Amino acid sequence: MPPRNDLIDRVTAAMARAGLSSLALAARANLDRKTVDEFLKQKSTPRNNTVKRICDALSINETDSSSDGLAPEELGGYHASAVSHILGEYVMFRRSFDYPDRVIASRFLIFHDEPRSIFRFKEYQLNKSPDGEEFKYVNVGDISVPQDLGIYHFVSGQGGAKRMLSVKILGRDPSISFRGVLCAINVDLSHGNFFPCVSPVYLSKIPDESLIEDDMYGSFLIDEFWNQESIKELKKASAVCMPQWL
Repeated sequence: MPPRNDLIDRVTAAMARAGLSSLALAARANLDRKTVDEFLKQKSTPRNNTVKRICDALSINETDSSSDGLAPEELGGYHASAVSHILGEYVMFRRSFDYPDRVIASRFLIFHDEPRSIFRFKEYQLNKSPDGEEFKYVNVGDISVPQDLGIYHFVSGQGGAKRMLSVKILGRDPSISFRGVLCAINVDLSHGNFFPCVSPVYLSKIPDESLIEDDMYGSFLIDEFWNQESIKELKKASAVCMPQWL
């Protein structure tokens, strides 16, 4: 009896997420390519061991799709193994929403929420004003990975208010970085109301947690900033997302 249509659908979806051809899948599963092609085209009844090898190679369950470890479809339906390279600590850089001559650096963590089979992020920052007053905030949200776009969306928000980073990945481990744009809502402290705002954004992975220092984070004058390379990356993001800032 040929394999079930739902299993074929899940196998082909997993192949697409991992960027695998039938030849690459055959090599990963230690099978002949003809065997894999016949399985995908439902031309024959595969042995149980063949099905197991294919499913194991793709990290999916052959009988229960709920345990495949896939993110919800609205977040891109990705498997953890396909995006695990982005896990870790980053520094996130953006322009200040309030002062045109300042840049913000915040701590940014990407982690795996195993019970929900999704990747999430946490951004946290502590700013100090010239008079010593502290401003602390934390943003926690979900990561969406649309298929075949090469784009990552980091979405957070409460009560209908949304904050989203849309970024493109640059490089691979251990020097992963992201560049793109941040759309958010800011508060005008002088009038007490809110307004939409946007900024170029750049995230740089920290290869060693021992390199993390508290004085890396906060609000800085652009000309005195400790990481001038990030300023160049923000300008590159501006050239694509908001050229009027150049």
